Amino acid sequence: MKLLDTSIHSTLKNVFGFDVFRQGQAAAISKILDGKSALAVFPTGSGKSLCYQLSALHLNGLSLCGFAVDSADERPDRRLARFAKARCQRTKQN
Repeated sequence: MKLLDTSIHSTLKNVFGFDVFRQGQAAAISKILDGKSALAVFPTGSGKSLCYQLSALHLNGLSLCGFAVDSADERPDRRLARFAKARCQRTKQN
């Protein structure tokens, strides 16, 4: 597995509010960013969605990420708004 660059860690901190990846997340994100298929099978609340959402912020083109209807940490509409804002900011930088 290749090491994730600092922009990935910056997105993890600035968009998602985490300092480190949970077990398995970095491997899944690395595969996605390498253009390979990745299936993340983690227990509920272990950060599966983050793998796909964070990757989408660093890919060119259109990415579609599904969001859980029921979320323990925040309302899905707030999470979608936060994700969309981050995507817009990344698009402006490129």
